[in-house]
Amino acid sequence: MIKALKKLPLRTVFIVPFVVQLIGTVGLVGYLAFKNGQQDVNELSLKLRQEISDRIAHQLDDFLSIPDQINQINSSAIELGMLNTSNFESTGRYFWKQMQVFDVGYISFGNTQGEFIGVERLENGNLLINEVSRSKPGKLYIYATDKQGNRTKLLGVKDWEPRQEAWYTDAVKAGKPIWSQIYQWEDRPDVISISASYPIYNKTKKISGVLSIDHLLAQMSNFLARLKVSRSGKIFILERNGFLVASSTQERPFRVVNGKAKRIKASDSKYDLIRLTTKYLTDHFDNLSKIDQNQKLDFKIAGQRQFIQLTPWRDRLGLDWLIVVVVPEADFMDKINANNRTTIVLCIAAAIASIIIGIITANSVTKPIIRLNNAAKEIAIGHWEQQVNINREDELGELATSFNQMADQLQAIFQSLSKSEARLAKFFESIPVGVSIHNERGRLEGINQAGIEIIGRDITEIFSQNISSRYQIYIAGTEQLYPTEQLPNIRALKGETVFTEDIEIHRKDGKIIPLEVRSTPVFDESGNVIYAITTFSDISDRKQIEQLRKNYERELEREVNERTKALQKSEERFRRSFEDAAIGVALVALDGRWLKVNPSLCQIVSYSEAELLTMTCPSITHPDDLETDFEYMRQMLAGEIRTYQREKRYLHKLSHVVWVLVSVSLVRDDEEQPLYFIAQIQDISSHKVLEREIALREAQLNAFFASAPIGMLMQNRQLRYVQVNQIMAEINGVPVASHIGKTMGEILPDLAAVVEPIHQQVLDTGKPILNVEISGEVPQLPGILRHWLVSYFPIFDPEGQPSYLGVVVVEISDRKQAQITLQKHLAVIEAATEGIAILDQNSQYTYLNKAHVTIFGYSDASELIGKTWKELYYPEEISRLERDVFPILLEQKRWRGEATAKKKDGTTFAEEVSLTLTERGELICVCRDISQRKQAELALQERENMLRTLGDNLDKGVIYQLVREPDGRYHFSYISGGIKRLVGVEPEAIIQDGSLLHNLIVEEDRILNEKLTEESFRNLSAYQMQMRKQTPDAGIQWSQLRSIPRQMDDGRVIWDGIEMDITDIKHIENELQQALISAETANRAKSEFLANMSHEIRTPMNAILGFSHLLQDLVTEPQARFYLNAIASSGKTLLALINDILDLSKIESGKLQLRYEPLNLEALINEIVYIFSQKASEKNLAIIAEIDPNLPPSIIFDEVRLRQILFNVVGNALKFTETGYVQITAKSQTIENAHCKIQLELAIADTGIGIAIEQQERIFDAFIQAEGQSDRKYGGTGLGLAITKRLTEMMGGTIKLESELGKGSTFRFIFPDLSCAASTCNQSPQPELDGNLNQFAPMTILVVDDVQSNRDLIQGYFAETKHTLLMAQDGLEAINMAQIYHPDLILLDLRMPNLDGYQTSLSLKNNPQTQPIPIIIVTAAFEQEQQVSSLCQGFLRKPVTCHELVAQFKKLFPHELPLSNDKITDASPSSNSQTIKNLPELLEKLRQEETQWQFLRQSLITRDIRKFIQRLQDWGTEHQCYLLLDYCQTLQTALETFEIERLYKAIDEFPQIKQTLEEF
Repeated sequence: MIKALKKLPLRTVFIVPFVVQLIGTVGLVGYLAFKNGQQDVNELSLKLRQEISDRIAHQLDDFLSIPDQINQINSSAIELGMLNTSNFESTGRYFWKQMQVFDVGYISFGNTQGEFIGVERLENGNLLINEVSRSKPGKLYIYATDKQGNRTKLLGVKDWEPRQEAWYTDAVKAGKPIWSQIYQWEDRPDVISISASYPIYNKTKKISGVLSIDHLLAQMSNFLARLKVSRSGKIFILERNGFLVASSTQERPFRVVNGKAKRIKASDSKYDLIRLTTKYLTDHFDNLSKIDQNQKLDFKIAGQRQFIQLTPWRDRLGLDWLIVVVVPEADFMDKINANNRTTIVLCIAAAIASIIIGIITANSVTKPIIRLNNAAKEIAIGHWEQQVNINREDELGELATSFNQMADQLQAIFQSLSKSEARLAKFFESIPVGVSIHNERGRLEGINQAGIEIIGRDITEIFSQNISSRYQIYIAGTEQLYPTEQLPNIRALKGETVFTEDIEIHRKDGKIIPLEVRSTPVFDESGNVIYAITTFSDISDRKQIEQLRKNYERELEREVNERTKALQKSEERFRRSFEDAAIGVALVALDGRWLKVNPSLCQIVSYSEAELLTMTCPSITHPDDLETDFEYMRQMLAGEIRTYQREKRYLHKLSHVVWVLVSVSLVRDDEEQPLYFIAQIQDISSHKVLEREIALREAQLNAFFASAPIGMLMQNRQLRYVQVNQIMAEINGVPVASHIGKTMGEILPDLAAVVEPIHQQVLDTGKPILNVEISGEVPQLPGILRHWLVSYFPIFDPEGQPSYLGVVVVEISDRKQAQITLQKHLAVIEAATEGIAILDQNSQYTYLNKAHVTIFGYSDASELIGKTWKELYYPEEISRLERDVFPILLEQKRWRGEATAKKKDGTTFAEEVSLTLTERGELICVCRDISQRKQAELALQERENMLRTLGDNLDKGVIYQLVREPDGRYHFSYISGGIKRLVGVEPEAIIQDGSLLHNLIVEEDRILNEKLTEESFRNLSAYQMQMRKQTPDAGIQWSQLRSIPRQMDDGRVIWDGIEMDITDIKHIENELQQALISAETANRAKSEFLANMSHEIRTPMNAILGFSHLLQDLVTEPQARFYLNAIASSGKTLLALINDILDLSKIESGKLQLRYEPLNLEALINEIVYIFSQKASEKNLAIIAEIDPNLPPSIIFDEVRLRQILFNVVGNALKFTETGYVQITAKSQTIENAHCKIQLELAIADTGIGIAIEQQERIFDAFIQAEGQSDRKYGGTGLGLAITKRLTEMMGGTIKLESELGKGSTFRFIFPDLSCAASTCNQSPQPELDGNLNQFAPMTILVVDDVQSNRDLIQGYFAETKHTLLMAQDGLEAINMAQIYHPDLILLDLRMPNLDGYQTSLSLKNNPQTQPIPIIIVTAAFEQEQQVSSLCQGFLRKPVTCHELVAQFKKLFPHELPLSNDKITDASPSSNSQTIKNLPELLEKLRQEETQWQFLRQSLITRDIRKFIQRLQDWGTEHQCYLLLDYCQTLQTALETFEIERLYKAIDEFPQIKQTLEEF
């Protein structure tokens, strides 16, 4: 076959592979595309089936959870009393409304008496109410309903007993919510549904009825039909018994036979795909009930593969269905098969085209190749002159050119070959080693001259068997002939390449020549050996050298062994030096890894050797030192330096810094390649500390020298000043700087002659002269003789030569005073409660204070002076102290601890001892009798034992200790026995394994507990929480725990905690929560009542007070004015009552907010006295203010509420006092250890009627008055004191009542923790500016109010003005009038019929025509201004006054104020020659003041008004604005006279002042 292929023509060889490759490539691509398509189909089908199954499962979850949700809602409504199932009228309507919300078929309820109420949905969406009543049992009445759920007519009656239905009996039997079997309705067999039944129990846990929801499963089929699987794919849902629940086909899951519905199995479906799929599943699983997880299957129908996705679905009420998605593979393969057909056609077309192209191509290629072949054959037979002419420029042309060149080169090569043979023969003869050539028969073809000379004879014979003996060829070093068959040339002819040195030739001249022989076979093209080339050379000299080398090696080996032993000893010494080195030594890899470390290094950083070998040097280096380390390493590796030494910082294992001195060198190999670093590490932390101490001491010395209270100086050997302190300079009377570098003769020539010889003597002799007493005066204090002690001492250099002189001058003028002070110190020591004693070097007492003597039971110190300390201890304790204490004392120079001492009478006691060993060897002992403390510790231990006993016997509580180890592990070290009663686990088991308790905690609470524990660990702060545990027996258990951490010296953290079972409390809390809901409902009702009350009372009050105000100027007859004033007074009284009730409501609901600011209490009390002084004068009463002179000028308090308290109490005092006085007292007491904190006490005392003891508690209740007021002589509502008490408590104070019937009462207010304010309130004069409604440009005003009297009142206010009023009585009328008349302003009431103020305002704001019109809300309702701020530009609460209207107008129409007032006219730009300095700056200040002005209008706080006046007065003076100064005078006058109406009016004129100034 192969030979036949070799004989194929070149043209065929060119064409056939090309065609075969092309067809194969196209076919392979088509095949791979087909397989990839099949794989994509499988993946697409799998994803599609999975997605659809998930969507169906989610739909089932949502669809079938609705009935259970409705049942739970209805059950909760019944339990909370919101749904009364005994009232079928309301229950039917309730179910009817639910049917409007939820898409279900039936909602019903049946009780144990056979009663039934239900609502049914028809196919057209209409709802029917079905009822079986107690009066007509067994009869089902069916009613039609209207759109409100009311029964309209009776549609029919039929016999029916609900308690016999499966939805009722199954639920009663199960005793829990369940699903029914799928069924058809009795009267509508075409409806398939499923019922969710929910049993209802009464408070005695007995069943009272069953709730039921019918769900129509046709909706599920509709949903499945809407899902797009594939062209012929199907979806269906099965029960485990094989019955169909729903499918994506038009087939119903039942058949109606003789008017009755009969469900069908999926295996009986009329759709082949559903039927055969079900049959396959039944055969495959044997029983559908065995399927408990998702399945992905495939099977074939008529040879076509089908993909199946099988998903089990279950819910908590017992439903257990299968979701089946089946998709034929053919639905996805149509396009793939079409692509396959296209691929086959393309393959055939490509094959034909390739054959034609191949023939053409082969002809153009093979013809030139044939010519080249013929020419090559001619050359092969020796015809060298062949040339081929092919005129082409492609590769064949280049091949022809190359062929011609090759022919020319072959000819030249053949000619030079003969020359080469001659040169080769010459070369062969000149080779310096012997060379022989043997042919395949072993005949010698040639040998060169060097070979003949080595052998010593001519060789012409053919090799024979005795060649070794003939040519005397021996095995080297022996007398044994070399085996002929092992000779190298013989082995080379067998195909081996041989090299050997074991041959010797014994020549005839007696020489023995050792040879090195190499034999190499030469092969022909067939692999046969045709020659053996052998080279051999005389190696006599090399053999001699080798012998010498062997001798040398033996000697060297001996020396190596000796040196190895020495090296081993050296290595052992190095190892010992490495391990025992006092400093750290380490080998460090080039990448920073520790290769070897010694124990000293481990001790320096506290890491073990194993730990360090897993770390790197940079990992324990301080981050600030890394950059320098890396730079040194770079220099060493680069060869710039060989070693370096530096100080650096290591990070100790315990996280502190260790200073080390590091010496590093780099070890390199013989080729100078770096191997590793050797580091020597010396701990210099103590040196660093010493350096810092030296620097510190030097700084301290300099500081001491500079600040020492004695004179000090230093001179060099030339007696020139080197250093002088200030004291010395003052003694000399010359500045410090004037001393330096000079001699005493230069600055103190009179003194130099006496002192310099002494200085020179000390320097010459090197001996000090100490304590020379001198006297004199200092220049600063002439005439005063002072005394000093002067010491002169030499300062030696390192060679021991005196190089400097030191002089210390100590003033001793105050020595006597120092002696007195010393005596005082000794008295303090004597009076100390601790025993203090001093022992000399022989351990004998030299001093004992009185306390020491008393502690040990002695009467006088002389009894112990001269005796040793052992006198006071028994031998056992002496031995312990000498063994355990004295070594520490000698090393550390101090010791503190406890000992058992002996008194004089022989009794023992526990003492706490502190021992200090001085440099002179004296021992200072301080001791204290701690017997009582020891007894307390024992008592504490007993209490701890008692606490553990208590913990073990806590009925519903646990005491525990939780420990966190330094490595982060947690465990219980103790837990009391109560834990078993709580969770059923033994305490010992929890101590062994804390997870037994930890795992019982509900996951959410467990996460929170872990978080709080970690926060407590980080902050060492206590924490507490409530948590739930899931116990095996008791279910969910609530507990409250509190735990306090302690940090131990060993790094552990211990939490001491207590945990209490609060499950019962939680149940009570739930009950309280329900009660709270009820209370909040009642509170909302109360708030709504107050809002309505406020509105209904304020509405007529608006007319009463308003018309009373209008009549003041019209009524002049005295009797009529008396009546009018009575009306106004009664109206204000009623308005105050409303405000009191609203305040009380705010306090009780927690909505009243306090505002704390600096308050001048004295000014406030004086203001109260002034206000009530007129009323007191009318009753001939004295009103007195007694204010503590130590009272701070300003405190932080809520002025508004304090004013309200004082008004109530002082007003009551005046009301109930007929003779005598009312006194207000204010006292303060500074709180110790608190910065600027006081306790304030206010008292209001009167000499009135007094209050009986039994009434004194009741009068603080709302609407309660003391008995004896039933005759209404004094009036009142009983709210004042109730509000007063609540306000006092809100501000952290208390109220006390002291009263005696018939003698008077004292109300005492105590505020225990008040802060002083840094600033006080100032007063300044204020101006006045009049205004009225005529100040504004004419406007059209629309008044909207449903009450005629309110409209008349507003009309009365504007009766004498130039404004036009429009009246509307409701919102609809107001909207129409606004659109017609376009008024400038709308005054709008909130609560009106038809369309209220809210809706009216929204409508006006949404209409582009009326949107710009400003609206002022005028209301008597309870709403706050911020609630309606988005609806309006202004807000007024009824009753409305004229000045309130003016104030609102000024805010809305600031640029329309006419300059009618005389003062304003005088200030106008046209008539006033005044020039205001920097008017723009003044206007900007006034604009920024508007926010404060708005607050003043609402609060009227005296202090803030005074500040406001002061600011305006300062600005008026600064800018020379007399208009502003006049306004300040008006404000000041109104404030000082307490004319509230006038003050309101003056404050409201501020915008007009600003507007007037803007027009300058």
